[in-house]
Amino acid sequence: MDRINRENFNELKIEQVLTPKAIPPLLQRVLSVVTPPEPILSGIKPPMSRSAWLRFLLTHLPILHWMWTYKTQYLFREIIAGISVAMLHVPQGMAYGLLAELDPVYGLYTSFVPVIVYSIFGTSKHLSIGTFAVVSLLVRNAIKKVLIEKGLDYCTSLNYRLAVVVLADGSNITCNDLKIQIAVSLAFTSGLIMVVMGLLKMGFVTLLLSDPLISGYTTASAMLVITSQLSPIFGLSFRTKALSVWFPGLLSFPETMIEVFREVFQWPKYVNTATFVASLISLFILIILDIVNNKLIARIKLRCCLYSSQNKKCHTSKRFPFPLRIPIALVLVVFSIGVSSAIDYEHRWNGTVVGTVATSLPPLSLPRPELMLASLPNAVLIAIVSFVIGVSVADVFAKKYKYTINPSQELIAYGVSNVIGSLFSSYCAAGSISRSGFQASVGGKTQLTSLISSIVVCIVLISLVSLFRALPQAVLGVIVCMGLSGMFRQFKDIVRYFRLSYADFLAWIVVFVATLLLGVDLGLIAGVVFSLLVVFHCQEDSGGVKNVNVLPEIAEYSDTGTSGAGSAEDSVSCPLHTIIIDCAPMGFIDAVGVKTMAEIVNDFGNAGIQVMIAAMTKENRDMLEWSGFYKKFGKEWLFPTIQDAVEFATSGSSLLQILEESVV
Repeated sequence: MDRINRENFNELKIEQVLTPKAIPPLLQRVLSVVTPPEPILSGIKPPMSRSAWLRFLLTHLPILHWMWTYKTQYLFREIIAGISVAMLHVPQGMAYGLLAELDPVYGLYTSFVPVIVYSIFGTSKHLSIGTFAVVSLLVRNAIKKVLIEKGLDYCTSLNYRLAVVVLADGSNITCNDLKIQIAVSLAFTSGLIMVVMGLLKMGFVTLLLSDPLISGYTTASAMLVITSQLSPIFGLSFRTKALSVWFPGLLSFPETMIEVFREVFQWPKYVNTATFVASLISLFILIILDIVNNKLIARIKLRCCLYSSQNKKCHTSKRFPFPLRIPIALVLVVFSIGVSSAIDYEHRWNGTVVGTVATSLPPLSLPRPELMLASLPNAVLIAIVSFVIGVSVADVFAKKYKYTINPSQELIAYGVSNVIGSLFSSYCAAGSISRSGFQASVGGKTQLTSLISSIVVCIVLISLVSLFRALPQAVLGVIVCMGLSGMFRQFKDIVRYFRLSYADFLAWIVVFVATLLLGVDLGLIAGVVFSLLVVFHCQEDSGGVKNVNVLPEIAEYSDTGTSGAGSAEDSVSCPLHTIIIDCAPMGFIDAVGVKTMAEIVNDFGNAGIQVMIAAMTKENRDMLEWSGFYKKFGKEWLFPTIQDAVEFATSGSSLLQILEESVV
């Protein structure tokens, strides 16, 4: 036997040699800081088994799930809903494209490709992705900022849209094409940011923007959008000058209002009377048709008899809402095109029209790296705003129609929609509040509605978009303003927040005023900073309940169904029937906290689980009372200490039984 030309090993020595050396303590601390948390690691590591791959596909491709479980009885109503939503997409897309200071056709591109992509990756059944007024305004400001930084501020004027610009690489490009490339690069960058955030499970960013903050911000943004449309509505031609290179929206609201009043008071020197009359007629038509839709057609109910094959007759009947609505905006657009062509609005009355629109599918476009870098700060802002508003809208419909959404997957869906859409000349897409509500009201049940609407928009792009040449821009301005009318109902939130919490009331006022004066970018930052300062201040001034009785070991209260108490057999024999929330550390609760508390009690109550709240401070109890919380859920489940709640939960009687006995 040959000798081994190495040291002799046994199992113990092999383990000693092969075991990695201990990591120095300092390196361990560094690794603990830079290593992502387990939820993030689980989200980015690849699947390692067949079941993991299946779960990965169903999670990140929701279309596989809803197509597999689709009910064919929904098909007819979804076809009608898809066509109806497309009839809203077309005029809104063109109007919001002009709002972003791009050609109207790029709004239609944004209503086409991103809608298809979201239908594949999105988890909301009712969210309508496409053009959105607030995001269009953010895109407009981002384009202005990049142009001003590059010394091309004259490109922000429509009079120089065909002026030729020489870029740093020596290529020539018109101002109009440069703005389009900035918008495309911005959409690609913001989409990429949202995809990364989704993979890192960063859906928690919605916590930074509370309900009062979102309400005040969107209301102020709606006012800024309407202010920007006063020029085409009155036929004015003034141009405001940015006060800051970094923040073009700084003090733009007061400056614009001053210019509008100055030129309107010199009527008709600066105001185009024909344009203003066209705006008034358009507004009147929209209001009348909206009343017909909401007051008359919405009340029509269709009776449907369910036929019984055994009894050979109708065994029961149901009444369904009428699935059709008048496409208000589209009717106005068609009417305006006909009248504008008949009276030669552009030449005889010196009106501004949409002009020639190319009839084609979206052309391929690639983002420019230097423009991506220049628009990075605005891309981050757009990513956060569009995600927070989109998830808020999707969550409302998910609760109403009893299904769930995945915020992290929604981030990925928004991101992929913008990334792929930007390759087909789309600018930043987002979920629309008004269009989503319309989609739900006309019978949309799944993402198939969005797919059908995108097909109709594609048909318009291929064959019908050239017919919009004579459409007055004033009509599109009126459509934008009417589409934002629902946001002004949020002014009622001021009274509610004033009654509930001064902190929420001040947050609403501060973000509203800051957005009007500082712009949509600085205003949001100021609102977030103020809200955080208020929360920190309230947490320092408030404290939990003092002198609360200390409970013995939690294992003694395994009957309450507390997770982790006792063995697995105990958890099976004693099913969960009560949850006790310890509010002693909760020094401050605002309107959002009250809303969350109501959702917890309601959701667990529907599941047959009783929720008890213990050790809540007087200030927080007063907040529950002012919000009307007690009127809905009562005070019977509120206890001064945890021990009181535990003893009540382990007494073997439910609250309902004890209340019935006390009444008897």
